[in-house]
Amino acid sequence: ASAAGVADLTASISGQANVSAGMQASYVVSLTNVGAASTSGIYSVSLTLPAGVSFMSGSGAGWSFGTAAGAGGSIIVIATNSNPLAAAGTNSFSLTVQPSGSLVNGSVVLLNGTLS
Repeated sequence: ASAAGVADLTASISGQANVSAGMQASYVVSLTNVGAASTSGIYSVSLTLPAGVSFMSGSGAGWSFGTAAGAGGSIIVIATNSNPLAAAGTNSFSLTVQPSGSLVNGSVVLLNGTLS
């Protein structure tokens, strides 16, 4: 349970479980405000794509997307939104990535993320 008058966001990701090297894959990141108040200011989701996986695009109402270099050749995708998210409200964005042809089919690709 969250404190009275405070926004509290949770996130989940869904999408393709199996992707072939060189083929694009789409994922949806969903946020839910389980807190008692609307968000104020900017909230963001950072997803780390492992080396060999490229960020192709992102879309969603009010979302903007940027990238940064991560450790070991990984790419950090940063999605930000400043639109208020009401208590019990949801918001989502889609993300398209592409594993490079250098990855062997059957390789496991994990997306790790943080919410702030």
